[in-house]
Amino acid sequence: MFAVSREYESIGKFLDENPQLRQKLITTYWLKKYHNYLFTYNRIAEEHKKMFLEHFRNEYLEADRNGELDRTVFNDGEWENVSMIMNDPEAFYEKEKNKGYVLGNINSVDHESDTPVVSVILPVYNVEKYLRQCLDSIFRQTVTNIEIICVDDGSTDGSLKILEEYAAKDDRFIILRQENSGAGAARNKGLDIAKGKYLSFLDSDDFFEPNLLKNAVGQCEKHKADICVYKVDTYHDVKEEFQPADYAFREAYLPDKVAFSYKSMPNHIFSAFQNWAWNKLFRSSFIKENNIRFQEIWRTNDLFFTCTALVKAKCICTYKGILAHYRIGMTTNCQATNDKSPLDFYNAFLALKKELIRINVYKDVECSFVNWSLSGCIYNLDSVRDVNKYEIIYDKLVNGGFAELGITNHSEPYFYFKDRYKAYQKLMNTPMHVCIFEKFVNADKKVKELERLNMMSPEAVCQLEKWKGLYADKCSENQKLTFENEELRKSAQELQKRLESKIISEQCDYLEKHYHEEKRIENPKISVIIPIYNKDEFLVECLDSITNQTLEDIEIICVNDGSIDDSLPILIDYHKKDSRIVIINQENSGVSAARNNGMKCARGEYIAFADPDDWYPDNDVLETLYRLAKENNADICGGSFSISHFGALTFEFSGDYEGYTFKKQGWIKYSDYQFDYGFHRFLYRRSMIEDNNLVFPPYRRFQDPPFFVKAMNTAGQFYAVDKVVYRFRDGHQMIKWDSEKVSGLLMGITDNLRISSENRYAKLHIRTVKRLSEEYSQIITDVICDGHSELMLLLSKACEAIDIELIRTVIPDVNDGYAYEILNALIEKIRNAEPAKAQKSDDKNTETANENKSMTLPAVAPKSNDAELQRTKAMLKHRSEELKKARNELEQYQFYLDSIRGSFSYRAGLFVTFIPRKLREILKGKK
Repeated sequence: MFAVSREYESIGKFLDENPQLRQKLITTYWLKKYHNYLFTYNRIAEEHKKMFLEHFRNEYLEADRNGELDRTVFNDGEWENVSMIMNDPEAFYEKEKNKGYVLGNINSVDHESDTPVVSVILPVYNVEKYLRQCLDSIFRQTVTNIEIICVDDGSTDGSLKILEEYAAKDDRFIILRQENSGAGAARNKGLDIAKGKYLSFLDSDDFFEPNLLKNAVGQCEKHKADICVYKVDTYHDVKEEFQPADYAFREAYLPDKVAFSYKSMPNHIFSAFQNWAWNKLFRSSFIKENNIRFQEIWRTNDLFFTCTALVKAKCICTYKGILAHYRIGMTTNCQATNDKSPLDFYNAFLALKKELIRINVYKDVECSFVNWSLSGCIYNLDSVRDVNKYEIIYDKLVNGGFAELGITNHSEPYFYFKDRYKAYQKLMNTPMHVCIFEKFVNADKKVKELERLNMMSPEAVCQLEKWKGLYADKCSENQKLTFENEELRKSAQELQKRLESKIISEQCDYLEKHYHEEKRIENPKISVIIPIYNKDEFLVECLDSITNQTLEDIEIICVNDGSIDDSLPILIDYHKKDSRIVIINQENSGVSAARNNGMKCARGEYIAFADPDDWYPDNDVLETLYRLAKENNADICGGSFSISHFGALTFEFSGDYEGYTFKKQGWIKYSDYQFDYGFHRFLYRRSMIEDNNLVFPPYRRFQDPPFFVKAMNTAGQFYAVDKVVYRFRDGHQMIKWDSEKVSGLLMGITDNLRISSENRYAKLHIRTVKRLSEEYSQIITDVICDGHSELMLLLSKACEAIDIELIRTVIPDVNDGYAYEILNALIEKIRNAEPAKAQKSDDKNTETANENKSMTLPAVAPKSNDAELQRTKAMLKHRSEELKKARNELEQYQFYLDSIRGSFSYRAGLFVTFIPRKLREILKGKK
């Protein structure tokens, strides 16, 4: 308020000094001042508004007394406001408050130059934690002529204050307020005042690439399209991981052209693109001419809008780069409220069907609609977490809902989501309470899969008894959440009525037999853990090298990571011959999860790790390592490494890789060793791993160096054996690097940079810097060039972890800006790379050993003075600092806790012995 007053005081002083100009301009002066005052009024916090109006009133009353106000320069609405403020400011306050407008000059004259390119419409409800990142990503859009309409949906946290803060800094922000009515109502409210040529409906807990609007608008302009659909990925809020979201952009369903209409793909128009509004840009005139609106329901409120637009659009175009990041893994977004208004999704599909019939396109798109609605029904039923809501959805779908949607009119060949069709058939043929019993008592589909696969593996099954004992103190909580729950107890009683006692008896007999603990080696000396995914070609050689070891008191834990080749049959065959083999089956979750699950089951005094395509070169490897570990009371004991490249063996390593070999036997301090590769060569005392919560981080690549370094740092020293103990197979597979793998690589490198910095391991720190700037630099830049700019955050984070002072203890003349010179060099490489060359390079990249390197820092490109590069560096630094502030140690290690609480093994252990006991109680009660 006072800033505006001061500005106009200086103008008024100028007019006073120039009487001739004053006479001509004074009425315009008060008109412009009105515009600025009203704009400021709509920006300030509610508690200051009445004081502002009083100041406003006094000034204009004085101007009116002086004859300086000219009614003719104001339009009718403006003069009405001025008169109301002068005569009854309280009435004006109430009128504006009822409009719900908090900020924005939304009544400004719509000159051509004033028309925004895009109206960004953002519903906001209690997203204080994520809102700043979202708003920053919109604020930084390279298209600047935009309006950002933020609709606060009755937030009760600090969301509104954050919006006001941003609005005070940027007049492109317009804030509307409403009572809590849902995102659909909020989007419609924003749509009503939107002036942009295009409409972008974004979600306030997600964040976006700076070129989102530029690229989407560019495609629409190029193809004269009504809609542009672009790719997105997911960002896990706890794990801080990006994952592809291919289900939201199914390229296999698209016609072989960039621009098209639904007529080019009638059988897939709905299933090709997720029915979100936020992964699409819409031409405003197209939406308004067709009067397409959001349903004002709590959930699935964008399905009707989006799908109606897709069939009405004369031209749809696509952009095949990732432009938005969909946040998952938290509980504040719409998808985390599946139990609220459980039938909204169904009503949305039904309304869409009626609209398709009304506009005479239903017959054209019936296949796509039926498949997509079936998929949505099964998804929503699977997602619900409340028994009562489950009953509501089940009852609606089975008793007429599927028929109303047209699903019952077709047989299996009509459906292309076969798993959804099988689930639908099961629902139609299974009583409600049986479905409830299976969903809420068995708790997890993975338990059933574990039962099915482990029927032939009693060695793995008996581990469940061990888990039962380990977690016995936690069983009561789960029991309270299941059978003590009134609805579930009622379900069990209903099941008793529906099932014959003979069937229940057989089930009890099966469970007792299935989970009976067989005799095993009580205290194995070593647990060998092997993660296995589609390695049937080499698995036999690996298993033979382990089962033939002269040390017989071992257990061999084989974690099948969802293999689809012959790996599992091979494991089963070996288990029949050798009872020391334990088979654990899990859905494909990656090597880290497999090793961590194996460690949870391990009972050996020491743990060894082997990969299914490698092998032990001699039969006495484990016996030698165990004997020397015991004799020297070592927490870690290991030997030398060897590589087999199509049969050609390498035993000698030098430079940065000399750590692979030991020339003599004895103790080595890790502060002297400082190596990060070759963790397979060592035995690790199990108690050391468990006492220090050592686990493999959930990365797709480079997950073992952080584990190895942490283990070595914990032990402090290890006993080295001058014997080759492990053979690594090389060259048999090409590694296709993608964003997920490079994400893991960058996070793993960052982990080791931080560990080495914290513990003053200068040689390890320099070695890790070279991993980033030399060994993997081409891989990193190629994948970023392939459309994965989100990796720049992780790259800048890695460079930020470089400790210059630590490096100077080895190389004194390193300069202060070395870390950013590395970042600049990589940025230069990215900018200069040709997309086609980057893709070709991406297909050819493999992990290779980099020999004959001395302990010197890698050379980097000289610092660029290019303005654009400097802006990029500043932006990355700013975003990196924001990310760093938001992260704390608890979040960083959250996956440790998740790996225990969230694992299917843990939950299976809780339920396996619990169900038979309850079933026996039912039988006794029936008798």
